[in-house]
Amino acid sequence: MYPCILKPAQGAYGIGTDIVNCSDDVLGKIDVSQLGSTWLLQELISGPIEFSTSLLVDHGQLLDEVSVKYEYDGLAYIWPRVREVSKATHEPPPAHIQIMTAFLQHYSGICNFNYKTRNNGEICIFEINPRIGADLAGDVPKPRAQQLFEKLDECCGKTTRADSAGQQRDGKEDPQRS
Repeated sequence: MYPCILKPAQGAYGIGTDIVNCSDDVLGKIDVSQLGSTWLLQELISGPIEFSTSLLVDHGQLLDEVSVKYEYDGLAYIWPRVREVSKATHEPPPAHIQIMTAFLQHYSGICNFNYKTRNNGEICIFEINPRIGADLAGDVPKPRAQQLFEKLDECCGKTTRADSAGQQRDGKEDPQRS
């Protein structure tokens, strides 16, 4: 189990996150009664390659996907406390997309997955964020990101505009808004 990652159950940008090498490291940082509610132990997957994939889905149906492959100068690290060597857009294997979309059966919107792959190619997801990730906001080429956002507007923008006009998705009037 060790080394592993100790991280806040809610957080961002690696704040409060550490690599721990033994139970004494964990006990020196937190009250163990907070594990599972405030703090999590996460498997440490060694290797310099990491992926970030943003999926646009409508009621679980995949509409678009964009992924970035990152290479870092460390094998065991906490982002952003590591130097980025390279980044490029990436085409994930269909099996990886299938696994990610399985988490989103009734979800609509953008969801970001951060993961590594094991030596056998198996995906190892270590973070799922139901929001726009930093990769989509800053690392995806702007024309490609714009394509995804235009699809988001086509899908969800119409619903939002229709709902705010007092109509349901099927075009019938919403009695709650009349």
